[in-house]
Parts: sequence; structure tokens; C-alpha cells
Amino acid sequence: MTLVSSSRLAGFALAGLLGAALSTAAGAAQGPSLQGSRPLITQANPQAQGGIQTPQDTRVTNLIGNGSFEKPVLANGGYATFAVGANLGSWTVVGPTGSSVLLINDQFTEFGYGFPAAQGKQSLDLTGAGANLPGGVQQSVATNPGTNYTLSFESGNIASGPDGTTSTVLVLVNGVQLDMATNFSGQGLMYEVWEPFTATFTATTSTTSIAFYNQDGPGDGLNGLDNIKMSVQR
Repeated sequence: MTLVSSSRLAGFALAGLLGAALSTAAGAAQGPSLQGSRPLITQANPQAQGGIQTPQDTRVTNLIGNGSFEKPVLANGGYATFAVGANLGSWTVVGPTGSSVLLINDQFTEFGYGFPAAQGKQSLDLTGAGANLPGGVQQSVATNPGTNYTLSFESGNIASGPDGTTSTVLVLVNGVQLDMATNFSGQGLMYEVWEPFTATFTATTSTTSIAFYNQDGPGDGLNGLDNIKMSVQR
């Protein structure tokens, strides 16, 4: 998102596409076993105990830190820009020189557009404040080699005005492409629309890098990211 103040939108910088070499740099020999995105499914599995149908405990531990970008806390209606190397809780901003991301409070508005979060009060814009380069965020998570994990997240999009028509996020696991997710939602709407994605992978190391990169083209000023979760696959 290109910002010069809380009420005026500046011009957008040309976005670079992240090279294919980034998604394959880790090499197939050391890369995790990956499966691409599919729709999120919530499934109830009742178990009969003594003739009574008892729902299965579906609580899971989220291994991602600050998955809904609630840290640092912004003022109502506020936003903040974070350049490469900056930290947002467990996340580190990554990407080529000049990249940035934008942290947005859900009360913020611009040119009449609203930016509700998918989860909590805050969300991330991977295009940054006018940078719109293939930057993003990354964090390392403790994992058990040979264990299957589920990674889910939500992509935010406004399909009109200066914010483009789609939002595309590249997801890397240990530098290997896990997913290329595109949100086409929000046609004709004046607020950010969220779409959930999920994918699975098998860990090969005791520490796994999880990264999300902006893949929007030139002139696209919004690529939302929120509600990231990772857990042992059931």
C-alpha cells in the first residue's frame, strides 16, 4: 500500500517478481515434502462413549509466533512501516533492498477503503508503503524431522481502485516453494476481503523456515496477510 499520510494515497513503485531461483535454492535433496494449497475444511469427528456422541477435542497448538500480527500494538486507525531486517514479534522482514511491509490497524481507512483484519485487530500488507517489491516476512519454527505439518493463512485483497485486482502470496518452506496462493475476491467492494488457504509439508530438519513473499505486479497496492497457523497434521 502506498501511503504519504492517513488520508492520501501516493503513486505506486514498480514491483519486482521474485526469481524462480529463490523457490528452488534449497535443492530437492534437502527440501521438505510439500503439498499445495487447498480449501480449509473444518470437520467434526464425534466419538460414541457410553451411547453419548462426544465431539473430538479439536484444539491444536499453533507453532507460529505472532500469527495474526498483533505485535507491536498500533493505535486505532494507525499503520507502521517495517523495512528489511526489522522484527514484528517472531517475524523478520526479508527481501531485496528497499523492500518493506506495512502493519495496519483494522480501523484504518484510505480513499474510502476499509482494511478489516482477518483475525484480531491488525494485519500485514506485503506491498509495504509504496515499495511494492517482492519482500515479505520469515520466521523459524522448531519441528520434528519426518513429522507432517499443516500451514494455513489468509490472503487479503481489494479488487478495485489503486489496490489492484488480485493478491498473490509466495509461500516458502526452507527456501522451497510450498504454495503460490492468489485471492481474486472483492470485486466492487470498498474493503479488504480475506480468503483462507492451507497446505501441508513434511519436516526434514529440527528448525524450519516459514516465509511469505509479495508477488503482486506493478501498480498493485495491497497484498494482505493474516491469521497464520501451523500445527502437527492430524
